[in-house]
Amino acid sequence: MTTADLARSVLVRPQSMAGVVNTMDRRGLVTRHGPRGQGRSNPVSLTSDGEGLLAAVWAPFQFANTPDALGLSPEHVELLPRIMSRLRDAQVREHFHS
Repeated sequence: MTTADLARSVLVRPQSMAGVVNTMDRRGLVTRHGPRGQGRSNPVSLTSDGEGLLAAVWAPFQFANTPDALGLSPEHVELLPRIMSRLRDAQVREHFHS
C-alpha cells in the first residue's frame, strides 16, 4: 500500500500518516519500494519485524475496541450509528453554512 492508501484506510490525512511511516521505517518495521518524492507513489510493506510486532499487538488491539472494553452496553451499540450519523450531518451542515 502507499502512504496515501494507508491514510485513507484509517481515516487520517496523508501528511499524518507520513510521519508514522517514517518512524516505522527508521525502526525497521516497514520497507519502502520505488523512488521517493513528493507526489510519487511510494508503496510500503511490513518487514518481518513489523509483522512480528503486529502479531503481538493485534489481539489486545482488537479487544480494546470491543463494546465491553469501551464500556458500551448493547443499547449504546445499537444507538451509536444513529448518533454518529447525526454528528456527521451536523458537521456537514456547519461546513457548508460557514
